[in-house]
Amino acid sequence: MPAAFGFQNGVLPIAGLMALAVLLPMPFARFIGRSQGRLALIMLAAAVDVMLAGAAVLHVLTLAEDPAATTEPLVLLGRSVKMALGWGPVWALVWLVRAQGIERRNGLMMGREAEDDRHS
Repeated sequence: MPAAFGFQNGVLPIAGLMALAVLLPMPFARFIGRSQGRLALIMLAAAVDVMLAGAAVLHVLTLAEDPAATTEPLVLLGRSVKMALGWGPVWALVWLVRAQGIERRNGLMMGREAEDDRHS
């Protein structure tokens, strides 16, 4: 019988995955530039990485509960997808904020270009 949801086997893993969803895209921010497409690729790669990390966390938690347990990788990935209910909204918010930043920079560049055209 699985252990009851608690801090160590529930709250802490979800909080860790939330932090990962926020932190993973950060090192790649300089490569985004003004491209929504690049942002989408980076955010989707981050989501896949967080799902794989979630599967690894579930594997560790399963082995901690029963060292003789064997788990199929696809089963772990399926359960990790369900954990996205916890970290997914945070990931989506990060994507939204970064997308708004790109649009703000694009708007500023358009304003500068229009200003330059008026002065030429």
